[in-house]
Amino acid sequence: MSGKYTYLFSFDLDDKKINIYRNNKFLIIEKDKITQNLIKGITIENDIIHSKIILNNSYVYLPDIKYESNNNIIEALMNRDKYIELLIKKDKIINRNICQKKNLPFICNNNLISICA
Repeated sequence: MSGKYTYLFSFDLDDKKINIYRNNKFLIIEKDKITQNLIKGITIENDIIHSKIILNNSYVYLPDIKYESNNNIIEALMNRDKYIELLIKKDKIINRNICQKKNLPFICNNNLISICA
């Protein structure tokens, strides 16, 4: 990663290391040394973490979280993931596209994080 990114934390899941970086207000996920993606739907502005998803061509905003530590970012990611899982149970999102919708390589189930298959 270049110097314009600030390293925040890593996940070690199923022998895969996933690094999370911050670039201004955006979060970047590094799945391996080559693949880096913007985490869509999570931004940090003025020490407030904003979470949202796109549903039926409009934004659904989740409650904001005050950014005090990296644990708050994990909490925002998990809350967004749980909300999307809730929508799946209500058949509002097609289940096979869930990892693409989340734009993350992992799933949160009952506060446990696992790699998307």
